[in-house]
Amino acid sequence: MDVVGRHPFLSAAVLGDVLGRDVRWVARRRKALLDRGLLRLVTRAEIHWSGLARGDLLELTPAGLRTLAAHLGLSLASAVAHHGLAGGGPESPIGTRRALLAHLAHTVGADAVFGVLARAVRAQRGGALSSGATRPPALLGA
Repeated sequence: MDVVGRHPFLSAAVLGDVLGRDVRWVARRRKALLDRGLLRLVTRAEIHWSGLARGDLLELTPAGLRTLAAHLGLSLASAVAHHGLAGGGPESPIGTRRALLAHLAHTVGADAVFGVLARAVRAQRGGALSSGATRPPALLGA
């Protein structure tokens, strides 16, 4: 949840690259969070860029963003201001959601570059993005 809350419109593949997890692990976590109403898939109608796979982009719902903010010990407004949380869907856009969606090609492209870097770093012996990069945030399993 932490990664998606700070980087809405990640694809499941890039999320797996960033977290160092395989597709099955991401799919299980995605389903659990979708079932709990904490995560949503961006619909085709929201996307004005034809290069994206249908149903592949993720963002937290308002409930997901509130849950993440509470985990950080903050109100949603404070978490948006201090941690850059964004998402919420078209009916309840929160944070920079509108700007990120307006520049979706850039948003998705920048995330993809970071995913490639994360995968490349992990391919090196002892490589990691940070000291905690091999373990996903606790909320992802929640």
